[in-house]
Amino acid sequence: MADDPVRCLLFVALTCLGACGSGAGTESQLVVLDTDPVDGGRVFLNQPVRFTFSNEIDLQSVSFSSIAFAAMDAAGNPLSESVTGEFHFARDGEGRELHRTIEFVPRTPTNDTFDNGG
Repeated sequence: MADDPVRCLLFVALTCLGACGSGAGTESQLVVLDTDPVDGGRVFLNQPVRFTFSNEIDLQSVSFSSIAFAAMDAAGNPLSESVTGEFHFARDGEGRELHRTIEFVPRTPTNDTFDNGG
């Protein structure tokens, strides 16, 4: 574990998600339209990450096999620990699910050394 409590996550790769599209026979190429923070940007330990796609996403196809992260310390050095957390649909200001936007929420650490978070 890193001694620096301000560890970061660095978005590494977004691979092909399995099932996408909501219409039968109308599926098209899945494109990432936006990421927040930007692709390659630093993400702090408890900061959510959003991915907006060109098509609706089947949430069952979203996992650490389809979206990859690498844990880095604040200086950008790789850490051996795994990134953990949950994927879900993002919501708009009225609470409606956005089926084209996936949000990853890292597991928040619960101890003073910050070594059991995502």
